[in-house]
Formats: sequence, structure tokens, C-alpha cells
Amino acid sequence: MFQLLVQKCNRQTRRHLNLPKDLLLIDSSTVTATNSRMSWAPYKKFSGGIKLHVAFSQGQSSPMKVVESIARRNDAPFGEVLADKDYLLVQDRAYGKIGRLDQ
Repeated sequence: MFQLLVQKCNRQTRRHLNLPKDLLLIDSSTVTATNSRMSWAPYKKFSGGIKLHVAFSQGQSSPMKVVESIARRNDAPFGEVLADKDYLLVQDRAYGKIGRLDQ
């Protein structure tokens, strides 16, 4: 939606904003299994799980980075690992930190 709004701006405004052209979409997916299969990654009472944090480039239609963790781990530290200054980041608030928003 943001990208559509920027495209509606005239050329002078887009140059003044100096925004990166490509979006980097960051989100995670949790994969769970029974405790007998993932006893090393406890998640809930009877299941274990891992989380895949993915940075997906919209322009290239492919993942740029994938980082794995146990499912209980907070998403916030992985926002720093997956971020790239050459892209406009789109991510949910679990990855955000107030200091990073100021940047």
C-alpha cells in the first residue's frame, strides 16, 4: 500500500524522499512437532518448535536471508540481522525497537 502511495507522487517528490525502490518483507513462521521429535526445542507442553525468520525481496521475488531459532525466542533481535539499508523494510511490530524506528 505504501509503495502504491509513493508511485502516485510526482517525480520531484519521489526524488526528494529518496526512498529505496525495493521492499524487503520480514516475517517468521513457526514449525512445530511433538516433543519426541524436537525435545531440544521445547515450545509448548507437548510440542517442540523452531522459527524461521525470512527476509523476502519483493523485487527479486526470492528470499534474501533466512535465520532459524527455537520457537520460544523473541523476534526482535532478528530484525537487526535481517535488515538491509538498501531496502525499504516492511515487518510486523515484533521485530521493531524504538531506537531503530528513530534511525
